[in-house]
Amino acid sequence: MYTPIIGILLCNMVYKCTGFEVDGIEFDMSNLGITNANLTNYPIPEDAWKIQLNDNQITYVPINYFKNVSGLLVIELYSNEISDIQDLAFAATPSVGEIILNHNKLSVIKKLMFSGLPHLAVLKLDNNEIHTLEQDCFKENSALQDLTLNDNQVERLPRCIFDQHNHPANLGKDNILHHKSFCKSCDPSNQKSK
Repeated sequence: MYTPIIGILLCNMVYKCTGFEVDGIEFDMSNLGITNANLTNYPIPEDAWKIQLNDNQITYVPINYFKNVSGLLVIELYSNEISDIQDLAFAATPSVGEIILNHNKLSVIKKLMFSGLPHLAVLKLDNNEIHTLEQDCFKENSALQDLTLNDNQVERLPRCIFDQHNHPANLGKDNILHHKSFCKSCDPSNQKSK
């Protein structure tokens, strides 16, 4: 059932994500001209499982915006102007399994940017301006299975950045020039080159 409210689409439905069903609200605030100045005018319903803030003019993700939505599973913020995500911005939503940040202006993935997200399985960072991934930036994301970094400016990864994961990320063409960071342990004898 869809109920439009002041240009915002709310959808009550059952969603299957990572093996469990969720009954809640899909909160779509795409293409509404939202900026950081008026972001607080659009509070997220507490029972939302998915929020879409796509195609707006958001420039950063504040630490407290998602604080009252502990059951959130999917966050879509693609096609904004996001150049910064405050440390621990998503930590109040530990159940999040998917974050889409494609087509923004992120340049650095900071150590605490995605901290507090033990269930994060999908992270899309395509078409940003990323040139640096700080050491241990995915350390707390042990469930991460699909990380995309296509069309960025990353030239080198910190040593053993994916140490906790048994897979290489989808880094895309023209993205990573030096691949010695993919390893199963930080023992240099275990390093694989690509």
